Amino acid sequence: LLGGHAKECEGCRAMLRTQGRIFAGLRSLPSPKHEQDLGHRVLDQLRVDQRKRKNRRIMLLALATAAALMIALLPFAGDHVRLRQDGNGLALVTPAAQQDSASQLSKQEAEDLRLVMHQFMLRFSDHQLGMFEPVDQLASGIRPLAITFNFALDTLRRTFPGYSEPKPIEPQAIYREFRPSIS
Repeated sequence: LLGGHAKECEGCRAMLRTQGRIFAGLRSLPSPKHEQDLGHRVLDQLRVDQRKRKNRRIMLLALATAAALMIALLPFAGDHVRLRQDGNGLALVTPAAQQDSASQLSKQEAEDLRLVMHQFMLRFSDHQLGMFEPVDQLASGIRPLAITFNFALDTLRRTFPGYSEPKPIEPQAIYREFRPSIS
């Protein structure tokens, strides 16, 4: 099929001739020498991979132990969680009753408290506090914090045992564009 097309198309015929010459040149080149230490290098890499797997197992075991310990100590966390049982003996978790002190104040007391807090904040503040801070001021303060936290988390991730940067894969052959020579 390709040969039939090459008989009709001059460009494809020239490309096939060029490729034929290249393959003929490759056959005349000497065979590359085999490296004697290739097997040792492969075994060394396998040993490193096994060590990484062991480190991961240790890290996962430590994480599982920490999670189990946290779950085991959760009932002793304090009085903000109360356990009770239903009729079937299953434990139900209910939050402890919270007293809302603001709801016990009358409207006048709540207004007085708001005025006192406003005066307190005005006296000890170097700028006026409005109902809301301008969005631009908040947004400009969040971005550097986000960058700092991302950098810190990336640094922590890189220090975990067994972490390694992915190695770039070297190309095994060099691609060159061959143009048919005009003969």
